[in-house]
Amino acid sequence: MKALAERQLDNGVSILPVSPTENQESRTYSELLKGSALSAGYSKQSAQTCCALTVLSEKCLTVNAVPTEKSPMNRVIFRAIAGTAGLSLWLSVAQLPFWSGKAVQLSVAQAQVKLQAMTLERLGAVLAEESDDLQGQSGMWQLTLAGQPVIVLADATNNRMRIVSPIVPAETLSVDQVEAILVANFHSALDARYAVTDGTVVALYVHPLNSLQEGDLRSALRQVTALAATYGTTYSSSELGFGPAAAPVDEAKSLEDIFGI
Repeated sequence: MKALAERQLDNGVSILPVSPTENQESRTYSELLKGSALSAGYSKQSAQTCCALTVLSEKCLTVNAVPTEKSPMNRVIFRAIAGTAGLSLWLSVAQLPFWSGKAVQLSVAQAQVKLQAMTLERLGAVLAEESDDLQGQSGMWQLTLAGQPVIVLADATNNRMRIVSPIVPAETLSVDQVEAILVANFHSALDARYAVTDGTVVALYVHPLNSLQEGDLRSALRQVTALAATYGTTYSSSELGFGPAAAPVDEAKSLEDIFGI
């Protein structure tokens, strides 16, 4: 008995013999650990890995400090520490790319659900929700928003769309007004723009069709109508302005004032 109780040296490392009872306890402990991991929602492979790492941690911890039959509580403490160490190791490994592949795939799938390609059908449906007087056909609509006439054009073949709201004939523009709309395009028009087409000053929004999201479309409709409505006053598509938004031309800061050039 004394010989069995004494520590044996194996390559300079102190160890103790393990009894059949301890072997059975280790197997039971491993099964309980694996069952807990499975019940927590981990895969069978992950549970087995967690279990193996825990057993390895237990073996490492018991080197030079193995509990004896006279101190069973020490064995419980060691196994609790080993379980914590094994779980920590497993969580560290789980952060590696080959373990997190499923999580990455899930994130990509969720992003694809949220970012849906815009089609002519979806575009027409959103316009119908925004206005009660929508007219036209797929790819060419006319409607009224906030009292402003709006034309929406879309070309699926070339992946382009635009929202246009006519304002005034271009021939009525004064030099100050031309400067005002150019300044507004830089400061306060935001996503919309003032432009001239077919002899008419318009508020305009241009975007690729496929990547246009519903929220951006609704925002663009509001910005275009606001830009048309504020022509001649604040020249702004919203209350937000980049730089001296809504400032009269003679009060707007120059690039020299802003950038020091």
